[in-house]
Amino acid sequence: MFSGQLTAFSNSGTSSNGSSFSKRRMSKKQTQTNFIQEFIDLGHMEKVTQSPTLGKHYYMPHRAVTKDTSTTTKLRVVFNASCRTTTGFSLNDTKMIGPQLQPDLYMALIRMRTYRFALTADVAKMYRQVRINPNQVDYQRIVWRNSPEDDVEDYRILTVTYGVASSSHFAIKAIQQATLDEEKNHPVPSNVIMNHFYTDDLLTGSYYEEELNRIRTDVSAILMKGGFSLREWSFNSSLVNFVPEDQRKVLPPLDFSDADGIRTLGHQRNLSAINQDY
Repeated sequence: MFSGQLTAFSNSGTSSNGSSFSKRRMSKKQTQTNFIQEFIDLGHMEKVTQSPTLGKHYYMPHRAVTKDTSTTTKLRVVFNASCRTTTGFSLNDTKMIGPQLQPDLYMALIRMRTYRFALTADVAKMYRQVRINPNQVDYQRIVWRNSPEDDVEDYRILTVTYGVASSSHFAIKAIQQATLDEEKNHPVPSNVIMNHFYTDDLLTGSYYEEELNRIRTDVSAILMKGGFSLREWSFNSSLVNFVPEDQRKVLPPLDFSDADGIRTLGHQRNLSAINQDY
């Protein structure tokens, strides 16, 4: 989704990620290599051998970013679509970001605390479940090599990805459209998906465990039809026993006394403290 003036990136060049191959960084480099390989293995990125059409391509610089607090992805490759080319424009300069589709963050956090029983989860690889128009994949090119001995090769990312201004809108819109397709037959879980998500985080709850369990199963079923799966489940109730251990939220080591803390949208939360009547 481009804005009115689509700039030609004829001189965008091939920007590398400048990774160091020193021994000190070999562990991080190997993790990054595995991350890129996963992109390829899952069909989210493909190698290209043909030269791009003049003025209709863009190369994104990229680098590895570590997040020690993450319980699923300690290292993520971040793509910089704001890097300007010799034309003076970047890919993001030409993109329309779309309107806000999700509820206010403050209200999402407060609403979850009004329930006796709370539930959180997140969508696995949400952005990468959404394909972009094949006519636009050359605007998401990168260069990569697994080792200094290899030749630098061109790749293009086939899905919505971090770093591109319109990605959040596309991913959220895809989830909402998958929900609207099922709204007539499943109004209650559809309402939860439309109003109780913030990007890829589900924050909801109920006053009754039985109802919350129905929400859990129905929301999962609707999203699965759209190609999205939920993971990192956490509860303040016995419903956690219905979720396989490998799909539960794993508590990271904490540096304060709250052993029940769980991170949600950057906040440390104690779900057991929500188990009360209002």
